[in-house]
Amino acid sequence: MAGTIIVGVILALMFLVAFSEWFFHLASGVNELIPSGFQFYTRLFRWILMAFLFMAMVFWTLSMVYECPRGNKRKGVFALMDCTVYWEIRARLVGVPASTLQEGLNSTDEFYY
Repeated sequence: MAGTIIVGVILALMFLVAFSEWFFHLASGVNELIPSGFQFYTRLFRWILMAFLFMAMVFWTLSMVYECPRGNKRKGVFALMDCTVYWEIRARLVGVPASTLQEGLNSTDEFYY
């Protein structure tokens, strides 16, 4: 298990390095189009903010999809997540009450719906 976590961290760092290099070249290319000044730095700040918001939304979505079906077995930061929205959406898709899905989760050990 520790090996897969180390590989995941290495891949995440590789992605961040590649993404930051791409972002640097994008920003330097925009710098050639727009003269340096307040407008350039405002646009640069907006790009950085949008990139971080996008990464945060992807992390939140993936954590909801993969961690909420685990029920009380979640650990760390994921144990603090509120999964009521996930269970409401899942219950509407399946067509049963959300309490039924959560009862099934608590009664079995391996309930990955």
